[in-house]
Amino acid sequence: MPIPHRTIALFALAIALGGCRDDMQPDDAVASTAPPPQASMPRTDAPAPGTAPGTIPVNDAAHDGTTMSGDATAGNPATDRDFARTALASGLAEVQVSRHVEQQSPTADVRALAKRIADDHGALNEKLRSFAGSEAVDIDASSKAMDALIRSSQGADLDRAYLQHMAEGHARSIARYEAAEASVRDEALRTLVKTALPKLREHARAVDAQLSRSK
Repeated sequence: MPIPHRTIALFALAIALGGCRDDMQPDDAVASTAPPPQASMPRTDAPAPGTAPGTIPVNDAAHDGTTMSGDATAGNPATDRDFARTALASGLAEVQVSRHVEQQSPTADVRALAKRIADDHGALNEKLRSFAGSEAVDIDASSKAMDALIRSSQGADLDRAYLQHMAEGHARSIARYEAAEASVRDEALRTLVKTALPKLREHARAVDAQLSRSK
């Protein structure tokens, strides 16, 4: 039985459409063959977590936490330098007021004690300078005020004010040096501290004895 021409035409159209369909890829097939997006590489210049923007992280392995001052050298960290500067400022104040009392006190024993304190602290100050850095060391406001008070006093009042000031000042200095003896890291400075302590204690005893006699 002959096949109608219409059937043959429809069959040919179906074959043609099927061939076109085989040559085409569905959208999901295209998407599945697309290369996966590359993972973004971490920035090597990004700050470490917890680091403020604009700062450079510190290499903890190379930084032991010791703060070095601009004038400090190896073995002379800021803690040593701070002690030396504080001790030097105190020593400068004691020399200054003691020189005045050496000239103005009406009592020979007080004048002799003032000279002894001024001489000893003057020598100690020169040694402290090498550990104190290049910046100028100034006398603190409290010491300046006491210096002014003593200079405004005369006679027995001058002696009492000076001796009381030396008693309190040496007590503070001894405590400061005793703490430094255990904390300073520079060997030469520690030796200086150990050498100075007996002299400071000797001053304190002499001041106390003179203070007792002047009452």
